[in-house]
Order: sequence, then structure tokens, then C-alpha cells
Amino acid sequence: MSTLELFNIIPQDEAEDLRIELASNDFAVFSLDGLKVQNMNDMLKHSAIALPQPESTSPPRSYSVLSDNLWQGFSNLDQTKVAVIWNRADVLLSQNLKDFLQLVDLFTVLSRQLNTQERAITVFLILAGEGKNF
Repeated sequence: MSTLELFNIIPQDEAEDLRIELASNDFAVFSLDGLKVQNMNDMLKHSAIALPQPESTSPPRSYSVLSDNLWQGFSNLDQTKVAVIWNRADVLLSQNLKDFLQLVDLFTVLSRQLNTQERAITVFLILAGEGKNF
């Protein structure tokens, strides 16, 4: 397996093979469906279904609540290596650059925070998409 960075970009047609490889290397792997994410509100709704979050919480209603929920959700996992594969990330990238950049930043900051805890957890964001940017 090649080395992952905190932030990775791959062609969409490689996403499933990467998911299988990561899972076989003891990663907790989660997938986001970019076709369901047209803006930040869509991500807030979809993340409540696709990503680990505390059981007692309702779906996040803001960027900061999403970050807090994911911090708790990832911290509660048994694995210390987490991969979030954002399939069809090109959809939000082409439709709403501001929300796209905020969400990438959220995952990057979250990964750095989780990696400095006593029980370090590394979150890798993998953007899978179609087109010339992938």
C-alpha cells in the first residue's frame, strides 16, 4: 500500500479497490456519497448516516457541531487509523467551492486534533472524483 497523506485525491474508479485495501490493513473505512452532497446542509444530513457520531446526538445543524460529533465518533472507534472516502467529491467541488473547502478544512483540522490525543487517531480524507482534477 502506498503512503497516504492526511488529504488524498484519487480517480473515482480506484475508490473501491482502495477501500478494500484499507479495510484489510485495519483501517476503519467510511464512505460519503458525493452525489447526495450539493452543499453544507446536505453534508450535515448525510454525515449523520455515513460517519460515526455519538448515539445520543441528533444530526448536526452546523459546521462546528459536525466537527464535535465527528471528533467524538472517531474517538470511540476501536481502530486508530480512519479513512473517509468521499466519493464523487467533484460534484460539490464544481457546484459550491466555499462549502467544499470548508469541509476539507474540517477533516484536516480534525485529523490533526485527533492525532495529538493520548490515544492518537489519524483520519485520512480521500477525495474520489471524476474529471481533470482527479
